[in-house]
Amino acid sequence: MRVLLPCLLLVLLFAKTAAAQKTKLPFPSEPNNLQILAQRFLYALVDAHTLRIGDILIDSNKLSLDIASDPAKGTSLTFTWPAALLSEGRITLLNNNGKALWSERFNPKKIAIDGGRSESDEDLRSESARFTSAPLEENLVKELRRLPFLNFCISNETADTKIYLCSADLSWRQDKSGQASVRPRGFSRLPAQVSINGSVVSPQGIVYLNQPDQQLFMQARTQSGVSIDIITRRNDIAYSDAVLSDDGTKILLTSRGAEPANQKGARLLGPNEYQVVLPVSRPYYYLLGKGGIPLRQEFLVKGDLPRESQRAWLNSRPPTRTYASSITLEGQAPEGVRLKVDGKKNSLESRGNHFEWTLRQLEPGLNQRRLLMEQGDRQLVAQHEILRGRPNEAGGDLQLQALNQIARGEIFYQRWMDRFFGLGGEAAEFHWGWGLSYRKQLNTKTDHSELDWITLALSYRFQDGMPFVDRSWGVNLLASSVRANRQGSTAFGLDLVYKSPPPEDGRWSRRFDWWDAKLRLWPVSSGSNGKLAFSWETEAQVYRRASAHSYWKAGAGLSQLKTTPAAPKEGPQIDLKLGYLINF
Repeated sequence: MRVLLPCLLLVLLFAKTAAAQKTKLPFPSEPNNLQILAQRFLYALVDAHTLRIGDILIDSNKLSLDIASDPAKGTSLTFTWPAALLSEGRITLLNNNGKALWSERFNPKKIAIDGGRSESDEDLRSESARFTSAPLEENLVKELRRLPFLNFCISNETADTKIYLCSADLSWRQDKSGQASVRPRGFSRLPAQVSINGSVVSPQGIVYLNQPDQQLFMQARTQSGVSIDIITRRNDIAYSDAVLSDDGTKILLTSRGAEPANQKGARLLGPNEYQVVLPVSRPYYYLLGKGGIPLRQEFLVKGDLPRESQRAWLNSRPPTRTYASSITLEGQAPEGVRLKVDGKKNSLESRGNHFEWTLRQLEPGLNQRRLLMEQGDRQLVAQHEILRGRPNEAGGDLQLQALNQIARGEIFYQRWMDRFFGLGGEAAEFHWGWGLSYRKQLNTKTDHSELDWITLALSYRFQDGMPFVDRSWGVNLLASSVRANRQGSTAFGLDLVYKSPPPEDGRWSRRFDWWDAKLRLWPVSSGSNGKLAFSWETEAQVYRRASAHSYWKAGAGLSQLKTTPAAPKEGPQIDLKLGYLINF
């Protein structure tokens, strides 16, 4: 019974969370007669006051500033602008010299949306956003009254993208009742125009974005004096499945990556995974590029597209990631279909409609393997994508305690597992790992304890994931053999760890590739002498890529290591660290 109970608890802990269910095998678009064309930036000066960008219609006459003055509540400002162009960012009020007098950030929760889509067949977005400020300080209101003119800008800017929408010059006026308002300073005599990458271009056109890092810079001006500056580039996207509807008039297209501009016409299947429905006669839609700028994505139908009835199905949810070099998929093919695979890295066994497809020699990174489906003179291509991760981390660190000038060296190894030592179901996948490290003190100080230790760690990630692929929180349970002042003992500890890539705004991602933070506690130690008392360590470090799968790392932290018996000096220390890591 004593043996059975722990085994039963282990089974319950790692039991599968969902029953097995059939999963469709995707039809990739390109091999099945649907060609993906280059994304394009579409612009047009509809008239002297209206600009179209993708599926956004910008009427410069609707970019406005209204003033509400109340003797009791004070003076507040209400700004209106195209909502589809800027749903978050900053509003800035500028004087006649371009100096910012007032500024406030906004997000979708702080604005109201007015209006709706146009009734044209292209369903252009023309909603307006409205933001009302808190009452202004009286000194600012007095300064605004004295200005010869002013203007305002709605903007959103990161290191890689920029959107600036600025009003024409405005004059502050006040009637006899004390109600303030703004009016255009005067009619602009400059013609409306558009420039792309520094060159004036025709009033309407298309710019093809063929490369992921290709940047586009557009400047536009309407005759009313409104200016628009945009720097953008395309977002990554991958099309995983494309089938024809039962009536043959629509394409059901599944993608991962860039969001559709029209969320109402899209179905969210998972994180960053969408399905859109496109007419066969006009297969295109708009994607969101960097900064939310819409880019037109078109397709070319080159022949018959696969239908849902021609699809092969897998008997259960297939793995989309693994640390193994091979996996086997089982499934069912439609009646009358012959299956074939590339024999070098794949093998196939068929019994009637049932098949077993083994994917061998999986390379680290994303693997795309294809299954050929022949029915008469028609050949379709099904595909399975699987990411093979790199489960091993190894490296070394050099640590210096800045205050007491004690140096330590450390070597370490970490191994991550598909499952908890091969046990458990889906709930145990890509959570567990173990590690081993050796840390040695390189110099001695008579008034400080000399510490060396070998540590074994059992690691758990709260979210399933892979090293240097997914951000995660996690814990390490530690058991360490410690030598304190040449006497041995055993210590038990706990790590709380967070690891993440830098924010995607570009300011930090250009400086480092990953960062982590760690809190380590040593609350328990065995032995009578030469053992750790309650101790703690903290650190934060950044990783800079040295090669495709190795990193330089640097960090800093605070620590306080205590022993029994106590050393003369055991105060908190500032730790500096340099190291190198290989992920393989």
